[in-house]
Amino acid sequence: MTLNRHGAVTEDRSTRGTIGGERLEDLVTTIYAHRGNTLQAGQNTLDAFAAAVALGCDGIELDVRRTRDGAIVCVHDPEIDGLGAISDLTVAELPSSVPLLAQALEVAAPLVVNVELKNDPGEAGYDPTDAFAAQVIAVVEHAGAQDRVIYSSFDRGTLDQLVALGASSPVGWLLGLNVELDTIIPAAVEAGFAALHPFLWSVTEESLAAAHGAGLAVNTWTVNGEEDMERLVRQGVDCIITDRPDLGLAILERFVE
Repeated sequence: MTLNRHGAVTEDRSTRGTIGGERLEDLVTTIYAHRGNTLQAGQNTLDAFAAAVALGCDGIELDVRRTRDGAIVCVHDPEIDGLGAISDLTVAELPSSVPLLAQALEVAAPLVVNVELKNDPGEAGYDPTDAFAAQVIAVVEHAGAQDRVIYSSFDRGTLDQLVALGASSPVGWLLGLNVELDTIIPAAVEAGFAALHPFLWSVTEESLAAAHGAGLAVNTWTVNGEEDMERLVRQGVDCIITDRPDLGLAILERFVE
């Protein structure tokens, strides 16, 4: 399973089915396990990523930060209680449950991996230069995983650096809770981004159509409710990032004849 330049899965997902008596002609939505399949294992762990593969997810979403000795590791929070900031710790000082990005890419194969770069100006370890982005790209490309990775970040500067560095994987703009999707589409296109990653409240039929019309994929987070999932599938969102991948996959099955 690979991604096109817009960050959408290129595998043919077209099918036909019904849900609630409603026929859906083209099923395009994919299901990504948020920080892995955390129903089965701890978040951002190799076990969670392996569990997402076993469940049959289309992809996983994971978070990366950089350690003091320059390793790219999968962890969400900037600090670990009792140990300190990730940026102040070496790999050897981290808990054994914290994997390297390279390990995650191997375990998650052949799934698509949404690599979220955690680089918040208000957090420890923030890097305003392009070094962090460059290191993440290097790990992905060394693993030969660029065709099944999409990058994302809340930090606009980090996204611009990924584009400027010539990342061969799509770049998605991770958006906050109350962003009006249609208002930022022109900026995303101008910046060379491939996708928008809005919170589920921001996605409407109209904004989704506008994004798709501009050539942008729409990958929405974090969708855990059944009604929200069904609505987004009907509307044709490209990806649902969820803590309930089991539910998401079950809902997609309802559309299949």
